Amino acid sequence: MKSFIPLLLIITFILASCSKEPLITKQYTEAKVLNIDSGETLYETNDQNRVGEIIDQINTSKRTDTWNAIGSSYMLVLKDGEDTLEVTYYNGKKQNGEVTVKGYHVYTEFKFIDGF
Repeated sequence: MKSFIPLLLIITFILASCSKEPLITKQYTEAKVLNIDSGETLYETNDQNRVGEIIDQINTSKRTDTWNAIGSSYMLVLKDGEDTLEVTYYNGKKQNGEVTVKGYHVYTEFKFIDGF
């Protein structure tokens, strides 16, 4: 029994170190993907369940604060009235469906443009 307690403490420490703060804490009411170059809206939803799923996926997906940043012609925009969060959205061969939020590259694998 004595050897069980240190093992339990180690497991608890590992699990605690894996948790991460959510990147998006505000509730938004709509989401859309824009082509920055043309201004065209490529995806749009105001379904509260869908917007919540998008935010949850961003908050729970693997992320890194060190990556090779590349430019993108797309932006994911989350809105709630006048409050707006603009997030870089990647739709290319190397980083398809990933986003950059508050200095983190998030491996979300969204497919907004190619049939979500």
